[in-house]
Amino acid sequence: MSRRKLYFVKYNWNAFFKNPGFDIPDEVPVHIRPGHEITLPDVVNGFLHLVEKSLRLDYLNRFGDFVINLTLNYSDAIVAQTTPEEALALLKKIRRFYSNSGLLNLKISQYYFEAGFPREAGKYIRRAMTLEPDSSAYHTFAGIIDAATGHQGRAEKHWLKAVNLDSGYRKAWLNITNLYNFENRFSKNLELLKKNPHLIDFPEIANQLGISLASLGHFKKAIVFLEKAKKDSEIEVPYLDFNLAQAYMDSRQWKKAMDLYQDIYRRVKSDNTRETLEERINFLNDQLKGREQPKVNKEAGLSFAQIAKEEEFYLQIMKNIEKLKREAEENPDNPWVYYNLGNMFAQLGKFEEAAEQFRKSLEKYEENTLVWHTLGLVYLELGKTDLGLEAIRRAVICRPNDETESIYQQMNFNVSLPYFNLGDIYISKKKFDEAVKAFEKGIEIDARSFLAHYKLGTLMERKKKLDRAEESYHKALILNESFFPVYIDLARLLIKTGRKSEGTMLLRKLLALAPNSEEARAAARILKRHG
Repeated sequence: MSRRKLYFVKYNWNAFFKNPGFDIPDEVPVHIRPGHEITLPDVVNGFLHLVEKSLRLDYLNRFGDFVINLTLNYSDAIVAQTTPEEALALLKKIRRFYSNSGLLNLKISQYYFEAGFPREAGKYIRRAMTLEPDSSAYHTFAGIIDAATGHQGRAEKHWLKAVNLDSGYRKAWLNITNLYNFENRFSKNLELLKKNPHLIDFPEIANQLGISLASLGHFKKAIVFLEKAKKDSEIEVPYLDFNLAQAYMDSRQWKKAMDLYQDIYRRVKSDNTRETLEERINFLNDQLKGREQPKVNKEAGLSFAQIAKEEEFYLQIMKNIEKLKREAEENPDNPWVYYNLGNMFAQLGKFEEAAEQFRKSLEKYEENTLVWHTLGLVYLELGKTDLGLEAIRRAVICRPNDETESIYQQMNFNVSLPYFNLGDIYISKKKFDEAVKAFEKGIEIDARSFLAHYKLGTLMERKKKLDRAEESYHKALILNESFFPVYIDLARLLIKTGRKSEGTMLLRKLLALAPNSEEARAAARILKRHG
């Protein structure tokens, strides 16, 4: 095979990129083989090679703007022509020369976020905001990362900052209105509308405002917003048809509701969604025929917003599966592709298909604790307890390499988990001595699991090792004061061992913390017996 050489290739790039929006030189450095078709990654890598190897700064001056614009404008195309790892490496290489580009930091942040690493994404978006603090786009994406990591308050501040900087920035408005609906703060959306009447002109935001109005019982006003959103939208707005159909139904416009539900039914794919739609359609059919039927129980099953989200989730998972299948064809020796495929199938409840993909992953790399562990959990879902036990046993004896250990850290996978699951299986099989060993080994690796300490306490109490049981219960309570079952078991143990005052004091604390809980009722019964 011919070695790659570095050529100056003359190419009509203006013909290649239609209306690029930036200047393109006639001659750019490209890594190629003879007869090799030039791709976007070739262009960028060729430029970087020149800068890194020759350190000729005139190349930076001649081609720098071209390469940075090429990368930013065609980053999605570059990603499509490389593996995800190569694409990220390429973007980070470019950042070494253009670290002060806010857009480049944003692209890297988005890439990490889409790959499932929000913490890494946060580092780069913070850098982008430092460089350009008045960018609505950067504040909006920072809010998306915060929301995904459970910091809704910080997310709200970022999005409000974004719309203060640009009152027409619809992506930030959409995130704010969606957050308020998600947290049932419907009146906040109406306050936003009073101050910003132009929001009704954004179809996706009018949809969110319609949800708020309907949730507050203003069904006719909700229909006005939702119908306008449907009329104005050039692209499909998520959940819009579901929301409008529900508003028609709530306002007793049976025919309109029926027509829209039937249209939705023809388009959806998820079996669960279709079943729920059938229930609504049958109900509406009876209403139109004048039959008296019990009202549809809106509390039963999923709400329509949840159903719509489930449908969107289903379609997204199917897209991910097709993408991963193509990736498996292109890179058949990558064990993580099959692992990700297995996870996709598992999320759909297709556990047989998931198990098949996990087994393929293990064929490529057998010493993978995470995959054995996940395969074991899938077998348990299928009711194949013995196979589940064997897979999780394999998980605890694996010896992953450094690269795999690094991936575990990025995925927040702790190798103590297989031991804890192994302990649960042994308990179900009444093999209590083996369960104790599994929990003890898991706690040696990670002593922060309150649930593991609690279960070990119950096992020790069963074995009449009351001092060890008490010690484990106390550790569980220290780690999580809101885990109420441990109060009951520890209090009973204290009363049993002659420390009645300590036990009853613990029960009274539980009654104060959670007076309406099931555990509180149990505590009250024990206190009644023991005073």
